[in-house]
Amino acid sequence: MTKIEAFLAKYSITTHTLAAIFVFLCAAYAGVPQVHDLFLKAYSALPGGVQQVVVAAFALYAWYRNGLSKA
Repeated sequence: MTKIEAFLAKYSITTHTLAAIFVFLCAAYAGVPQVHDLFLKAYSALPGGVQQVVVAAFALYAWYRNGLSKA
C-alpha cells in the first residue's frame, strides 16, 4: 500500500488518469473478447513498417524494464 500512496502523492491528476486508462484498457483487452478482437484488427490495419516500429518499441521497453539493476 505504501507504493500506491507514494504514487498518488508524487504525480499529478493527469498521470493518475492516464494510469487508470492504461489499466482499464489492459483489463478490457484481457477480459473482453470483443475488445481483444478490436485491438488486433486495429493493429493489423497498420502498415507493415508501423507494425515493426510498434513491436520494436514494445520489445525495447520490455528489455529496458527487465534489464534495470538495483543499486
